Amino acid sequence: MEEPPDRSLHYDRYFFINRSKDGRLGYTRNHKAINEALSMCGFFVISETDFKKTAAQILKLYRRRDVIEKSFDDLKNELDFKRAKTYTSETLNGKIFAAFIALIVKLYIQSRISDTEITHKKLILELDKIKIFDAHTKANLRIINPLTKNVRDLLSKLEIATDFVCVNSWGV
Repeated sequence: MEEPPDRSLHYDRYFFINRSKDGRLGYTRNHKAINEALSMCGFFVISETDFKKTAAQILKLYRRRDVIEKSFDDLKNELDFKRAKTYTSETLNGKIFAAFIALIVKLYIQSRISDTEITHKKLILELDKIKIFDAHTKANLRIINPLTKNVRDLLSKLEIATDFVCVNSWGV
């Protein structure tokens, strides 16, 4: 070492860096700090039966499990899919399919509004304000109450066109 390392690298936490009388740099280990840091380290073992993957690929797959766990948590807690409460396998398959589609829609919405402060529940409450009257054709779709600025902003973020929505002839 000709020059001491930059302090932003935080070598001084674990090493005492000193300069001798002849101008040469040296270091000694800070054993107490190193042992404290090592006591906080953990170990884990991942057992895998796919011997064609590298250790890095297996670790990457393992770390992606968080997305899956959060998706199941969303299904159970936010989409209210705690119990199947069905009697036939066809009904169960339909309910699972509907929950899967709802999860896809929720994750899509979440990705589109991730930069805003709004929560999923507040979003649903805002979108629930939209009331449309359908007179059997798209041309006759009428909004019963005007869209609020928040709703228009949310629909814009979700890339949902609002041009089909028009105020009815009574101006309500």
